[in-house]
Amino acid sequence: MSWRQIRSFTDTGFALDRLPLTAIRFSCGILDRSHVTVMTSVLGYASDETIKAIEFDAVAAAARFNAPSLRNKLWRLWMAYNPDEPR
Repeated sequence: MSWRQIRSFTDTGFALDRLPLTAIRFSCGILDRSHVTVMTSVLGYASDETIKAIEFDAVAAAARFNAPSLRNKLWRLWMAYNPDEPR
């Protein structure tokens, strides 16, 4: 495994500390790595308050959308909740 792959795995793992519902779904096999990577890459910039507010909807969207569409959906959820939050 390359260092780039190792870093990707560890970065995703550390980011899951802020996304408890996503972490549970991932560890149970409900969400795959591609969806979780998209969620952590987008929501990694969000505040804890924003994450708490939209994570349930984000996990539900991950079950319905492919990874590229999920990225757009997550941004829409975030901007609908708090458009003034710095990104």
